[in-house]
Formats: sequence, C-alpha cells, structure tokens
Amino acid sequence: MKPLSLTLNAFGPFSQPQTLDFTRIPDGLFLICGPTGAGKTTLFDAICFALFGVASGETRQSENFKSDYAGPAAMCSVTFSFSLQDKIYQIYRQPKQEKPSRTGGMTTVPAKAELTLPDGSVIVGARETVSALEGILHLTCSQFKKVVMLAQGEFQRLLNAKSDEKQEIFRRIFDTQLYSRFSQLLAEETAQLSGRMEQVQGQLKTACASLMGDDMEPVRALTALEAPDYRQALLLAAPILEEQAQRIEKFKAELSRLGEQRAKVDLNAARQLNRQFEELSALREKQRELKKDAPEMEKLKATLQRFSQLREAMGLFRQEQQLSRRAEQLQERISAGRQELSRLEKAHGAIQNAYETAQKEALRENGLQQELHKLYGVRELLTRLAQLKERGVHLEELAGRHKKREEILVLLESRRTAAQQMAQADKSLRELKTAQSALRDYQACRSRAISLQQSHLQHYQAFLMEQSAILAQELREGEPCPVCGATDHPSPAVFDGQGVSQESIQREKKELQELLQRSADLHGRASGSLLALAQEFGQPSADPNREEECLNLIAHCRQEARLSLAEAQRCIDSAASRLKVLTNPSVLEDPRFSDAEFLAQALRESREKFAAAQEQSKAAEEERKALKTQIPSGLDTLEKLQARQDACTAQIDALRRQLENAGAALEDSRSKTQRSAAALQGDCKVLQQTQEQLEEASAQLEEFLARAGSTRQEAGAFSEGQEKLLHSQARLDQYENAVTQLTAQLGALTQQLAGKAPQDLQDLSRQAQKLDEQSTACQQQLLELNSNWLLNQRNLEQMENLLQQTQELYPLYLDYSELSRVASGSNEKRISFERYVLASYFDDVITLANARLSQMTNSRYTLRRREEREKFGRASGLDLEILDSYTGRPRHINTLSGGESFKASLALALGLTDMIQMVSGGVRIETMFIDEGFGSLDPQSLDSAISTLLSLRSGGRMVGIISHVPQLRECIPCQVQVLPGTKGSSITLIGGL
Repeated sequence: MKPLSLTLNAFGPFSQPQTLDFTRIPDGLFLICGPTGAGKTTLFDAICFALFGVASGETRQSENFKSDYAGPAAMCSVTFSFSLQDKIYQIYRQPKQEKPSRTGGMTTVPAKAELTLPDGSVIVGARETVSALEGILHLTCSQFKKVVMLAQGEFQRLLNAKSDEKQEIFRRIFDTQLYSRFSQLLAEETAQLSGRMEQVQGQLKTACASLMGDDMEPVRALTALEAPDYRQALLLAAPILEEQAQRIEKFKAELSRLGEQRAKVDLNAARQLNRQFEELSALREKQRELKKDAPEMEKLKATLQRFSQLREAMGLFRQEQQLSRRAEQLQERISAGRQELSRLEKAHGAIQNAYETAQKEALRENGLQQELHKLYGVRELLTRLAQLKERGVHLEELAGRHKKREEILVLLESRRTAAQQMAQADKSLRELKTAQSALRDYQACRSRAISLQQSHLQHYQAFLMEQSAILAQELREGEPCPVCGATDHPSPAVFDGQGVSQESIQREKKELQELLQRSADLHGRASGSLLALAQEFGQPSADPNREEECLNLIAHCRQEARLSLAEAQRCIDSAASRLKVLTNPSVLEDPRFSDAEFLAQALRESREKFAAAQEQSKAAEEERKALKTQIPSGLDTLEKLQARQDACTAQIDALRRQLENAGAALEDSRSKTQRSAAALQGDCKVLQQTQEQLEEASAQLEEFLARAGSTRQEAGAFSEGQEKLLHSQARLDQYENAVTQLTAQLGALTQQLAGKAPQDLQDLSRQAQKLDEQSTACQQQLLELNSNWLLNQRNLEQMENLLQQTQELYPLYLDYSELSRVASGSNEKRISFERYVLASYFDDVITLANARLSQMTNSRYTLRRREEREKFGRASGLDLEILDSYTGRPRHINTLSGGESFKASLALALGLTDMIQMVSGGVRIETMFIDEGFGSLDPQSLDSAISTLLSLRSGGRMVGIISHVPQLRECIPCQVQVLPGTKGSSITLIGGL
C-alpha cells in the first residue's frame, strides 16, 4: 500500500480542510515536525481511522476526533486514497458526532464509511468497509499497527509479542492458514475416527447384550468381561443359533396339527343356525300381532278415500282463509304506517332546525384556529427555552468537567514533580551507596597495600641478608671485600636458614605496585564521588583518608536524601489518593502525563475550555431571559400550553362533530320519511290486489262444493284434521308394507330351515376352547423362539460386520492420531505444524533484521529465535532473545534499554517488510510510519538509524517519521510542518515536488 493523498476536515486540531499530497514527496522519505500538541500524530490517527475506524494509538477515541476549533455545523471527516498493485482505492469516513438541528438543539449524526473500489463500485458501512480493507490489505488493524504504522506506545509490541500474537500477525502476512487448516482437518479426522471406533465398540456391546434366550447366557458372559473377545463369542453363538432354528421347526409342525383339528369344530355355523330358528319364531309371532290390527286398518282406508275426494276443496278453503288473514294484516300495517309517517314528518322538522343551529355555531372555528396558530408560536419559544436550559446544564457540566480536568492536571504535574524529586533522591541514595562502596574499596585496598609494603620490606631485608651471608662465605682474610673493598672482616654476615628467593621478591613488588596503582585509582574514584555528594547537598568535601570526616558527610547526605524521598513519596501518595477519587486509575497510565510540556499545554487548553464554557453558559442564560418576556402569562410551561392547545383542538373537533352529526341526522330523517311514504303506498296497492284474489277464491270454492255434494263445514273439518289424516295415511302404508315384507321373510326362512334342527352350543364351545388354548400356547412359544432367533441372527451378523470395521478403522486411527498430535503442537518442542512453517519464515525475517541491527549497534546485538520450550505448556517457537557479543551470552528481549529496544524494533519491522516484499504472499508493504522513539538514541546510534532509514529509499518505499530530534531535520530535506494557530493547526509541505 502506498498513500496518495490525505484530506482532513474539522479533524483534531485542524479546523479548516487540510490536504497532504504524498505524490509530491520526492524520494519517499519525509519528516513530520512541529511543536508539541500541534497535531503531528493526528496525521497517523487520520490514516488509521480512515482504514479501520480507530486511532493509531490506544488512548485516543474516534468520538473525540471532531475539532474544538471548528463550528458546530462543520462535519468532521477524513478522505484517504492509496494505491496497491497499480489500483487506486479511496475511503471516506466520518465519526459519530453532533450538529445543530432545525429545531435549535443538537442532533446526533451517526458514523459513516464509504470505500470506492478501482472499478468505481462503492462499499458502504463501517463494518463492511473494515472487512473489505482487511481482505485487500491482508492485515487487520492490530497487525497494521505492528508492521506499517508504528505509533506511540505500540512501536515495540511486535518485538515483545508472544508466540501466539506473532502467529496471528504472520498468519495473514505469509498466508499460512492452509497449514493450520491442515492441522484442523487432521484433528477433525482423528476425532471422527475415534468417535467412529467408540461408536462401533458401543454397537458391538449393544449387539452382544441384545442376544436373547437363556441358552445365550454364556455368550453374553464372555463379552461382559473388561477385555471382551467378540470373535470367540461369535464362534460360541453359532451352534446355539442352529439349535434354536430346529426347535422352531418342531413348534411349527405342532401348530399346524392343532389348526387342522380346530377347523373341524365350526362354532360360528352352529350359532348362526340357532339364530335362524329363533328368527323364524319371532316372525311368526309378529304375523299374529299384525292380523289383530286388520279391521282398524280397513276402516282407516275408507276414511282416507273420502279425504282424497275433498282434497281440492280443502286447498281452495285454505287459500280463502290465507287471503282473508293477509288482507287484515295489510289493513293493520297501512294504519300503523300512516301514524309512523306523521311522526317522521314532525321529527324531520325538528332535525332541520338543529342543523341550522349547528351551521351557525360552526362559524366560531376560524377564531379558534387563529388562537391555535398563536399557541404553536409560543410552543417554539418554550421549546427553545427548554433547549437553552438543557444547554446551560450541559455547559455547566462541561465547565465542571474542565474544572475537574484542571485539578487532575495540577495533581498530575505535582505527581510528576514529586516523581522527579523521588527519582533524584533515589539516584542520590544510589550515589551514596556507590561512594560508600568506593570508600570501603579504597580503604581496604590502602590497608592491604600498607600491609603488603611492610611485609615486602621485611622480605627484602631478609633477601639482602641472605645475599650478604652468601658473599661472606667467600671472604678471606687479607683479600678485599667485593662490596666495601676492606681487607679486614671482623664480623661477617651469617645465614640464619630463612632464605627468600628473588622471584618471590619480584612478585611481591609487582603486586605492591598494582595495589598502589589501584589504591590511587580508588582514591580518585572515592574523592570524585565524595566531591559530587558534597556539591549536591551543599557540604564541604571530605578526604578519603579521613574516615570519620567521610562517614559524617555520607551520613548527612543519606539523611537529607531520605527526607527528600519521604517528602516526594508523601506528595505522590496524596496526589494518587485524590486522583483515585477524580478519575479512572487506568487513564493515568498514559505516558504523556509524565511529560511536563504536555501537562502544561493540556492545563492551558483545559483552562481555555473552562472559560469558553462559562461564556457560552452566560450567553445562553441571557437568551433565556430575553425569551421569557415574549411568553404570554399563564403559558409559561409546556403543560399549560398543551392544555390550552388541547382545549382549542377539542372545541374545534366538537364544532365539527356537531355539524357533521346534525347533517347526518337530517339526511337520515329525510331518507326514513321517504322510505315510510313509499312503503305505505306499496301496502295500499298490495291490499287492493289481495282483496280481488279473495273474491275470486271464494267463488271457486262455492262452485267446487256444489259439484262434490259437500258443505263448507265438512271441508273445514277435513282441513282442520288434514295433518292427522296424513299421519294415518303413513300408518296405513307402513302396515301394508310390513305385512308384505313379513310374508316374504317367513316363506324364505321356512324353506331354508327345512330338514334342520337346533345345535348344542355348550359342547361345541368346550371343544373349541380347548383347541384354541393349545394353539395359543404353542403359537406364543413359537413367536418367542422365532423372535429370539431372528434377533440373535441379526445381532450376530451385525457383530461380524462391526468386527470387520474395527479391523479397518484401528490402523487408520493410529496414523491420523499420531499425525494430528505432531501437527497440533503436542510434541516435545510444543510447536505446531503452522508455527513450524512460520518459524522458518521468522528465521528469514530475523536474518534480514539482523543485517539492519548490526549496522545500528556496531555488530554488538543479534536477534535470535528461542528454541527452548516455554514453561507451563505455553506455545513456543516464535519468541525472541538477544545475543550480546560483549558477554557472548543470550538474554531476554525485555532486558534491552529504551534506545536498544527502539533499534531492535525498527530492525525487526524493516526485516519483516523486506521479507514480505520477497515472499509477496498477497501483502505489499510499500509504506512505513514511525512515531517518535529517536529521542532515546545516543548520537552514534541516531546516525546509524538515520543511515538505515535513508537506505530504504532505494527500494521505492515511503517512510514517514514523527520526531523532535534536530539532527533528523538536517538529514531529511522533505518535511511536513504542522504549525498550531489560534484558529487551529495547518499543514505545510517543505522540500516537495
């Protein structure tokens, strides 16, 4: 990925739109410089926020990105474009923020993200954009911070990351998911094979336990052992199964014999014959009963014949009666209709008057509408008042937060000063120990030198005496002495037997010279330490040879240092106690709170924001007072206003409902009156037609009665008893049908039973019951035997198949289990297959990193991958250690100093990017951003680090550095200057194209 342009709008300290064109950077290496707090790190935040929706460091939150210098209506946003494999991508992202609403308050604008792809298509949504970019870059946000954007506080995390963390980083970079998936597939296949084998063993156990019959008990007992032998069980079960089959055939033959005997005893046929004789007796009894009703039926038959002759007359008679009743009903309806029509006409007049009154009342609606419109204006004033009140509360809370932040910053500054005092006191105590140790070393060395000097003099004198005695042995009287030349030797030296060699004298002399030289050195060292202590605590210096004077000086300095240390600790404890009440302790771990310049700048900003919040609160209060004068009396609350609006609305609705109801009632009355008049007219016409039909029916009835020789009374009697006569006709028909059917049944049944006699059912039943019981018992035994035989045969076949499966699965399971164990990391090295592959890549990364690190440390340090197993079963294989050529021993990476860690981290990051470029595993890292870290380097290390970064330009890589180090400004001509101002910061590119 190579950046092309970055545009900021109302982002961080940049209130106005600012654009940084990366294509104008000539050689790919540029320096971002400017005063503290100007917004240098904000540029990295903007790039990281555009890509992943978060800041480059952990202490900054996306909700705080909106510039405090920008107006409320300005929208905070970032637009970032970059190229990857000759394709251009562009991201637009804005954080969640607030802006003024149309009603005068503030409304929340949700976060927004858009990714424009090279083909012009757009991906919308925060999560969708991050997911797409992770697929494009092949890096997550965490991985991006470790290999591309080395932000404050996160620069050394890749160096110190554990094996698990490095594995997640390298997996995406080197595309080794295939090896992890391979290990997973091995584990899944092993688990499946293990589960299958357990399933087969369970099925074997279940099949054997399911063997039926007491004769199978030896087989079940054989397989119930702790290590069952299923193959031997199959051999034992085969003859038992054959014996069960023979017993089944015997029971089948017996059941067939009993069936043949039972077929000869037909109990049902005997019962059927006896029922037929009983049915014949019942039919004959029924025939006698029917003959008793014959006279009555003959009489009823004659009456029905007369009724049939007068049936037409009865119809005319009923028609006459119906028409007469209908005419009477119509006359009653007409009379009632005339009364109802008169009542409706009177009611219609009253409803007409009510409708006219409602029309007059509806004219009041216009006045109520005007009043309601005025009330809406008052509502806007009350809403604005509520918003101003809420804003005032918010501003007071904001001022309180800024005041609290000011107190926190003052406490932090106090804590920082006390920490410096504590560090100085601790340093002084260490210097005291150093001085005391140097003094003790000097005094011990001086004492030893004096002792050795006295011993040496004694030994030297003894040596000289020994030499004199040797010379004296050669003296002769009259001969001159070779030392003094005298010829007289009155008292020659005598050897006492305690000789000292010249070599031992030389060794003592050399040792004495070394002790004297070391004593002189220690004297200088002790004098320097005592002089430094005396100057630091304002005391006269002391001579190391004067022990009491030195001890008094050290004691005084120690007391002063301890008092200073206790006072600093008290100040820190007091500040920590108050800070614990004011804020979250985790927030105080921010390393910036130890920077005096940062604290001073933050304190100035907090006080400025506190003053601004107070001014805004005062302006809001003045606007509230002005608005209160515009609100009518009695409407000073939304509740009172709402009550008045509801009253007006209710009156308007009541007037409208009154008019609508009156109109509906008038229309309903008119409709009812018209319907009543039409119904009355129709009834009069129907009455006239009914009277005409009645006269015609009466004439037809008289004519028919005259022809039939009957009277109205006889026709009326038949008409009144018509239902009873119809019932009698049905009774007569039923009787005649019963006689006919009974005669036919008697004839058929008599013919069927000719020559037959009833049967003895009890004897036949006893025979049949006995045979049935024998058959049932035999059949139950046969079913049980057959069921057991079929189940046993199926279970034995299943056991045979399962044993065959076990023989096939077990070797396969052993192979997969061993492969899965090794690939998953359950080996003596605790290294998985994927991590083994990654370790190979990591070795190459370390080789490339060491080339850089050797240059920056003058070949002192070499990174090396630890191959020892971690303790407590933790994952291994990707941890680092450092080899120090000065000691020749490896040590943990955490033992490096701040500057050494920076160089090692930089070398590792550069080695990783070089390796990625070589492997090209879908990830192209053409850019690196470094935030601070150079200030911890000594001049020589800084020169080597700068030389290393300058060498990156030859590979076409872009490197951006944030630093305050002046030497970097001299070495890097292309600079992005971030300058603060009263209205926000600005960006200026110097040395660009």
